[in-house]
Amino acid sequence: MFAYFDIETDGLDAHTCAFKCGVVHIDETYHQFVDAIKMVVFLKEISHRATIVSFNGVSFDFQVLAHKAPPPLSQAMAEIANSSAHIDIMFAFAAAHGYYASMQSFAESLDLSKTWDGKSAAESTDIAAVIEYCKQDVTVLQKVHAASMQSGKLCRNSAAGRKMTWVLPAGKGPRSVSLVIADLAIIQPNQTWMSKPPKLPQALNGWTVPLLVSSSPQ
Repeated sequence: MFAYFDIETDGLDAHTCAFKCGVVHIDETYHQFVDAIKMVVFLKEISHRATIVSFNGVSFDFQVLAHKAPPPLSQAMAEIANSSAHIDIMFAFAAAHGYYASMQSFAESLDLSKTWDGKSAAESTDIAAVIEYCKQDVTVLQKVHAASMQSGKLCRNSAAGRKMTWVLPAGKGPRSVSLVIADLAIIQPNQTWMSKPPKLPQALNGWTVPLLVSSSPQ
């Protein structure tokens, strides 16, 4: 069973941005949150019975929620972010290719599209509209993930207009975050052509380290 989730904030700094809302789509139901702590508790509970799917959840969504939650809930967000109970499509792509990609670049190849943009959602004071945008984002995420499992690949259109195909394990889609981290410990993607390549996985999940260290038995 999969649970698809996304959050909306008023900015891109995970340390300081305000939480506007979040949506989790599971069992054909959209669970809506305007309280970050309630969303944290919900995600912690469903992580025991569902695989959570996100797009950039390792770097952003879980980090924001961890900053909003007190211990030990903050540590729980770090643990889930790195776990086998979490699939982050963007994280898996970055680990395979060495660079980042947007969800819109995958959605376009499936004739899908986000109905708004993050900047507009961040600036909007219409919470009902922001929640609706978040629900639509989660729906696109679900369809992108489903396509990856059905076809064993995801196609994307780059900003330069080039089309590329990301081949995935047959019938499984992108690997869990814990498996991707294990893969990166053995082999790194080719980044020799990049002037400032992101250091993986630290560039995306480095924030989890102090939280996990602080929760370890002394």
